[in-house]
Formats: sequence, C-alpha cells, structure tokens
Amino acid sequence: MESVIGVLGVILGAVSGFYAYMQVRYAKEEVRLSKEQLDRASELYSTEDEYFNDVQEAITKINEIINKEYKTDNTISILNLGLDLETVMPWLKKLIEDSRYSDTQINYKGLIINPDYEKMIPLINGSSNISKSYVIASLESAHKISTLQVKKISLEIKQHSSLPHFHGFIINKKHLFISFTEIIRVC
Repeated sequence: MESVIGVLGVILGAVSGFYAYMQVRYAKEEVRLSKEQLDRASELYSTEDEYFNDVQEAITKINEIINKEYKTDNTISILNLGLDLETVMPWLKKLIEDSRYSDTQINYKGLIINPDYEKMIPLINGSSNISKSYVIASLESAHKISTLQVKKISLEIKQHSSLPHFHGFIINKKHLFISFTEIIRVC
C-alpha cells in the first residue's frame, strides 16, 4: 500500500510539476502576445500628435503623407470638411497636375459652405475671412479642375448650410487633420 501511495505521490508530483510548467509557458506566451498587440497599437495610435500654426504647414504635411501613400496604394482619397476652400482648390489643382501622380487615382470629396443660406450671411462677408466671393471662386476652380483632361480624378463637392465647428481633412481614411472654426457673430 505504501508503494502505491508512493507511486501516486510521484505521479501527482509529476503532473503538478508539468501543470506548473505549462502555466508558466502559457503566461509567457500571453505576455509575448500582449507585447505584440501593444506595439501594434502604439504604431496605429501614436500619441505624438502634431500641431500646425497655419494651413500651409498642414498642407506641407499632407503632401508628405500623399507622397508616401500613393506609392503603396496608387490611390489617394481626400475627404475635406471645408469652409470656403480658398486654400484647398489651388492646392488640389497643383496636386492633380503633379506628374508624380499621373497614374494615381485621386478621389476628392469636399464640403463647402452655402453662402446664400440666410443664417450663414451674418457669419460671413463681414469681419470673417470667409466670403461669398471665395466660395464662388472655389466652385469655379473646382469646375475647371473637373474639366481637365485628367483620367484618374473623382471630384465631388457639396454645399452645407451650417458653419461647422471644425474643419479639416482625412487622407486615405487614416490621417486626420482638424482645426476648429472660430465663429464671431457681428450684429
């Protein structure tokens, strides 16, 4: 009987040791996988946000991103929640005419304010740097761009009847550039 108890003790000790070994091995693997996920999340969600003093600095950074993105996907998607597109339309025209992107599909979707909307009028055309004339010029520029003999351009602009609290860009559904709109109502 003692020998049976001794054998069972050895077996239980071996099983217990093997179980402890497997728990340690499993824990190490979980730590390794967690570290991989943390590294991946750090790459995707960098906390190193950049701040720009003006739209030209942002456009410079956007151009850098576009220059990298088109090489991997050969498509550039630009979503723009805009105000009057005064700066955007000349930049977009220059981008489209850049020979580096001649074989790149460029998809631009933008929003522009409706300067004829009754509630918008007090917010523009006064002390604001947004004016009806900029909006009209931007729409004319967009029309000219859409008539260029460029094969791979999709251009869609819609007007909205409210002044957005923020405006900016999303490039290829990954890169967000956002700025807040200062609204000063002059009565």
